[in-house]
Amino acid sequence: MSKGYAGFFVLILVIPAAILYYIYQRKQWFQRNGFFASGIIVRLVTDENDDEPVALYPVVRFLTSQRGWIEARYDAGQYPAAYHVGQTVELLYDPADPKKFIIGAEPFGIADWWPYAVILAVIAYGMYMNI
Repeated sequence: MSKGYAGFFVLILVIPAAILYYIYQRKQWFQRNGFFASGIIVRLVTDENDDEPVALYPVVRFLTSQRGWIEARYDAGQYPAAYHVGQTVELLYDPADPKKFIIGAEPFGIADWWPYAVILAVIAYGMYMNI
């Protein structure tokens, strides 16, 4: 295998691993420090900085433990939208800044690692076939 391909394969492995590790660490932080709430998706918005709308971000309305209503945009969007208006979601929010939250209160499980496992399997197969 040439050095160019090896570098490409390393990048394909490292970038998803770094993203998954960041997501894992963030979710772990919210599991330890976050407060649970139930919210509702009130609307879907696009990023104002994009020339073309490529992702839909859910705006969630929920009640904090201090009995204050918060309406905030979730920082992860996608197209097509993962959520729909009117959908009830479980979330964990930062008690110091309730506008920081994650949707999904369940722990980070083995199923969350499957995209990385698929990428790793494809790369391993590709490396095996080129040997």
